Amino acid sequence: MPRKPLHDLAPLALTILLASPGFAAATRAFVPAQDGFVPQAKEVEQYAPDRLLVQLTRDGLTASRLSMLLDKGARAPGSATGIASLDALAAAAGVRAVERPYDLPADAAKAADLGADRWFMFRFETKQDMADVAKALGRDPSVEAVSLDCGLPGRRRPRRPPLREPLGPQQTPAQLPGLTGAAPYDHS
Repeated sequence: MPRKPLHDLAPLALTILLASPGFAAATRAFVPAQDGFVPQAKEVEQYAPDRLLVQLTRDGLTASRLSMLLDKGARAPGSATGIASLDALAAAAGVRAVERPYDLPADAAKAADLGADRWFMFRFETKQDMADVAKALGRDPSVEAVSLDCGLPGRRRPRRPPLREPLGPQQTPAQLPGLTGAAPYDHS
């Protein structure tokens, strides 16, 4: 029986590879660890569909009105940075807010050295893919870097389940059967 050459099977292998779940759109399977075992993971997007992290250049920060935003969550008035070219690109993409994503480090000199003081979160009301918006914003000369927000889906925080009894020294007799709760010696 004659063997098929390998190049005849290559298109079939390529089709199977491209149809696999790893090549699907920007989604991935996700189950929060605190939920325990779940037989079916839900598909979530790999990055936030409505926000980007943008780092301005040093000159861009001095030219903008954003240096006055010092606290986490502080928003720029009118969703504008004060840089005309960046504001035009952001408005075309449907920006609804520009805010500081986290508190500034205590050491201002170190933060300026690392560029930590130049990161801002742009929130959008759009159906556009954030990867495309990131490329467009990244072309602006006042922007040093743009990052997709790849945080946890839903931003769920684990929480401890409520306890039936409070923890502490009052549980010691129940946990240690030989201990009656009485003091082992007198202080008299």
